[in-house]
Amino acid sequence: MTMIKPQGRTMLRIKDLDIDTGKIEYYEDEVFKDNPLEGLKKKYTPIAKQRLFIYPDSNIPRFKLKAFCDKHKISIAKAKETADVFFMHPDTANDGAIYYDYEFSTTFMHRQYFLDYLKKATKVGDVRYVKLISDLANHPDSAIILQDTYTFQNHGIGKYKLDIVEPGDTDDNNNELVPNCEDNGRRTKIYTMSAEQKANFALLEGKDIYHSDALLALLNDGGTVIDEEMYQGVNNLFNSNDTHDHRVAMEAMANCDYQKSAVYLLMLFYYNHKLIYNCDSKTHVNFKSFLKFFNLNATRGIDIDDIIERLKDKKLLTRSNLNIVMAKAKELLDESATNVSTYFVPTGIAPIEEIIKEVEETDSLQTPAIPVADPMTETQITDL
Repeated sequence: MTMIKPQGRTMLRIKDLDIDTGKIEYYEDEVFKDNPLEGLKKKYTPIAKQRLFIYPDSNIPRFKLKAFCDKHKISIAKAKETADVFFMHPDTANDGAIYYDYEFSTTFMHRQYFLDYLKKATKVGDVRYVKLISDLANHPDSAIILQDTYTFQNHGIGKYKLDIVEPGDTDDNNNELVPNCEDNGRRTKIYTMSAEQKANFALLEGKDIYHSDALLALLNDGGTVIDEEMYQGVNNLFNSNDTHDHRVAMEAMANCDYQKSAVYLLMLFYYNHKLIYNCDSKTHVNFKSFLKFFNLNATRGIDIDDIIERLKDKKLLTRSNLNIVMAKAKELLDESATNVSTYFVPTGIAPIEEIIKEVEETDSLQTPAIPVADPMTETQITDL
């Protein structure tokens, strides 16, 4: 069974603190650094008589499901209550609204720093702040959530404004300042749960819950495998001026074996993103499944590093896949060097140590190895 029990931090959230109106609002809030649904299982083995419930926004092609269910003697449940296996994406149900909320730019200030500031900025014995000061002093977490940093920085309490210093902030002379906030990456999502969301989440505990990718991988297993020759053929379709050819290319991408074709699929998206964005096939359920499987967005392109990241995420960064990406990266390097120098050419590229270790770990897990196209080789490239 998949037991999903997200571990968060319970902190005091200072929502409103107005010295002029006397309004004080704060409460305990449980905060999660990671998506609470990230613990979904990634590998599913169908068992006869199972009833599957698939969350609506998982982008699973329904027409492929019937043959899959018939083959394995399983069925699809229309209601969660009658199912024993669940499939969802971590961003399920309208960006997770059923199970969690998220926000950006949350400031985690050191609790003691804010407590010292509050004692200094308020009059001793001011009854409005006695309980807050007491709760701050006795709270077990080392930080608080400061929701309205603008008011504190620009107006403060009384004559005392609050300096917000994040890790890495410097003064006018580029000297690093001592932070009074935690380094939580303010542009990273911070997840929270309301009481209702926690109740919804509790219903998942003890259930067999899988990532939608686990089902997508099986639905496409046995499909066409894109090798170098087919990759060139699909690229030629994208190079056509006929939009029908673009649709055919995208259909080929959507219906192949995602895992065995991963490196070429990602490079096709990399090179042809603008054509994909302008094609109406991007909204077809099959192509949306492909996008969701690799965490791609039709409105945004990717770069070579993104290809590596997605291969890492799927545990598909094998030696041969890396060499294929490196060959393409070498082509890009050659093109860029041609644009900036008449006299110099690049002689080769090599992966960083982190990638070498990742490849060794992934290759060790391939038993039997996932079939992939033979790696491209060029003498200028430093292969593993």
